[in-house]
Amino acid sequence: MPGYIHHIQWCVTDIEVAKKSLMEGYQFQLIASREGQNREAVLTSGEITFLLSERTASQQPDLGACYPWLRCKCRDEPSHQIDSVFNVCLEVADVDKTFINMTSNGSEILHPPVTISTPQGSIHYAVVTSPCNNVIHSLVNTHNFHGVFLPGFAACETVNDKTEDAMLTHIDHVTYVVNEGESENILGWYRDCCGMEKFQITSDDDPEVGTVFTDVGMKLNAGDWISEWMCREDGVMWTDELEQPMRNFKLVIAEPLADREDSHVHNFLRDHGGPGLQHIAFSTDNITRTMKKLTKNGAFFRKPPPTYYTLEGKIEEIQAIGEDPKIFQELGILIDPEYTKEKNEKDRVTDYLLQIFSFPLFDTNTFFLEIIQRQGSRGFGGGNIRALAASIIELEKQHQEQIMETKKMLTRAPSRKILKTISHNDMGTPYNFKPKLLHKSMTKHTFNLEDTISLEELKMETERMAKNMKSIIHCI
Repeated sequence: MPGYIHHIQWCVTDIEVAKKSLMEGYQFQLIASREGQNREAVLTSGEITFLLSERTASQQPDLGACYPWLRCKCRDEPSHQIDSVFNVCLEVADVDKTFINMTSNGSEILHPPVTISTPQGSIHYAVVTSPCNNVIHSLVNTHNFHGVFLPGFAACETVNDKTEDAMLTHIDHVTYVVNEGESENILGWYRDCCGMEKFQITSDDDPEVGTVFTDVGMKLNAGDWISEWMCREDGVMWTDELEQPMRNFKLVIAEPLADREDSHVHNFLRDHGGPGLQHIAFSTDNITRTMKKLTKNGAFFRKPPPTYYTLEGKIEEIQAIGEDPKIFQELGILIDPEYTKEKNEKDRVTDYLLQIFSFPLFDTNTFFLEIIQRQGSRGFGGGNIRALAASIIELEKQHQEQIMETKKMLTRAPSRKILKTISHNDMGTPYNFKPKLLHKSMTKHTFNLEDTISLEELKMETERMAKNMKSIIHCI
């Protein structure tokens, strides 16, 4: 039952802010819009299409034959009132068959199968819930429709055909975050309903065991490049018979590990108010060129610890693919190489994955984007997980060494008791003199903490100052 992502829908508080972020920072193009129950805008880059929907309380009826106004779960439940990415619209050859498969396996019906006919052609669609809370699927067949997007949307006057020049070409994968223990049921649902096939997260690890870091005591099946982002991930991929890479995509399911309550998946579940779509990975043909352009235009990306680029062999890995290590470090690009060893030759890089992650796009620490360049690699950065864990360990080691060196430089023998006697400068003149209280400024780095002045010492010092004052007066 081949299919691919037609578009992904966002629910946002301010559509203008979301449009600006995508159009300026990520070079998306506005191609269509509509207004009715709420305001909606369609943006594209290459084969990527986003439908932005502004969250409103409007209940206006649909006007004429048009694609339905779909609502994020936050429209109905007060507990979810944040920006979210909620609808993965799938283009499928047989809407009715996919609809039956999904509803037979537990999906709720949001819109039964309907055909819409317009002067631009017709579409057949249906809408159902998914097994991941707050994610729905609209199912469409648009083979007989020739409009700009879907029925009901008007094309923007400024639309230009820049697909060939798009730096972000297609969606590589989509990641859900789910509650602990839900992954297998969700993956099974997609296998049964859509014919998606399971893939192995990394090429050299047992997906049932995961990756183990004995030196830091952490275990994961896959993850991001921050060591605190420990989670268990698994996934399926949906491919069509023609093996078109721009239309194939992978679905990754991330669930929290029980003993990692500070992980990014726990944080997502808390800040998002439950499971949902956490990030989308875009493919690019030239990540260096793309990152230079996007960062110049105001997009913000996470950078790994500087020690990542000083790990043994890392510079050589980057140079082996014809890239500049200094530029990679400046931009924050990660490299996950795959090696082959031929007879009488050293290991050499044949396939590789380059990747980088954005900061969250919403006010909450939830949804973000990933940019990927694949050169034969089918992985998700398993090598980067190890390399980044090692770089963080090295960074912590360097920090500890710097702290120890700083302590040595600032440590000195305890000072003698400070005795302060009055002087002419302290007194001013004999006629306007006001005894000054003695203040001793010290920090734990420059003085012995036991070398403090007690109230009794302060009293004695004050009396000594008074005697000195009387002596000076008598000498005048």
